[in-house]
Amino acid sequence: MGHVRRRISIVLLVLMAAFLMADQNLLPPNYQQIMQEFGISETQMGLVSTIFVATSALITLIWGFLSDIGRRKKILVIGVLIGEIPCFLTAFVHSYWQLLFMRLFTGIGVGSVIPIGYSLIADMFEEEHRGKGYAYIQTAFGFGTLFGMIIAGLIASW
Repeated sequence: MGHVRRRISIVLLVLMAAFLMADQNLLPPNYQQIMQEFGISETQMGLVSTIFVATSALITLIWGFLSDIGRRKKILVIGVLIGEIPCFLTAFVHSYWQLLFMRLFTGIGVGSVIPIGYSLIADMFEEEHRGKGYAYIQTAFGFGTLFGMIIAGLIASW
């Protein structure tokens, strides 16, 4: 991979990680409004979070396997689309069960990012520079989470 192409790939991967974490963190600060809207309990709202995190954690194993046998960039795009389409559609749900379903599929897609993202970093960086590559993606996760929480707070107070 050429130097310019590699840099573009790194920037795109970092931006994707940041935006993915930002939109995944729009929901938690708005739990109270969601609970009121759907008339659900804290336990039910907790299940929404649990289904997302559990699905994402478990599916990571499958995404990791797929990234070892297929074209990583293509598989990552598929994973992100599987996660982002239902994440976007979450804004249009009309019931608790629809919300739960969307978060399940969002978790499936989001589970692709860590194993494939880190594998791509390993592909793009020489062994002695991988720590820097991993730091880029981890920093993107952190700032994406922060940005998502700020936006969610603004939405909640709007």
